[in-house]
Amino acid sequence: MAGHQSFSKLTKRLPPARKARIDDKAAALNTALTLHELRKARTVSQQELASRLAVGQPAVAKLERRSDMYVSNLRRYVEALGGTLEIAARFPDGAVTIAPEEKVEPKLESAMKKSDHVSLHRKRPETSVDRMITEGPEMEVLRQFNNIRPSERNQYSMMRGGVVYNHLEIENILREANLDNEDT
Repeated sequence: MAGHQSFSKLTKRLPPARKARIDDKAAALNTALTLHELRKARTVSQQELASRLAVGQPAVAKLERRSDMYVSNLRRYVEALGGTLEIAARFPDGAVTIAPEEKVEPKLESAMKKSDHVSLHRKRPETSVDRMITEGPEMEVLRQFNNIRPSERNQYSMMRGGVVYNHLEIENILREANLDNEDT
């Protein structure tokens, strides 16, 4: 084909500063890992990681395939591998590490007051639209969530006091309230 040259021929004519920038970007791309590559590099199986996260192995597989997730889930994943998550914002004039706000968990007694008003939302996978399913006292909403099949719980989130909780966090609240085994 006319006009086509190999990459090595093209880069030979580049100025040294440009070559250095290309090399830096290539090195950065080589250090970027997907979640499953990171897990494998740490020599941890999906089953072992699932055990550390107190979830099933399919949940780990699904998390590793996601392109978008809660930072809290990513943080739990990295911590279960023995690391800490740092998020950096890069600007033309430098980079900044973003520190997460300290999430102060209220004591279980105050968090589980029957008067706490919460809402349960479901995200339809086919439309990605978040729809409120129910609202009311927290204990009633938690009992309704507890009756949802575990295989469908990943579509739900709960809003309490302006904070959104994903399905894993709701399941933790259920465990703390000893509702996860309750027959209703």
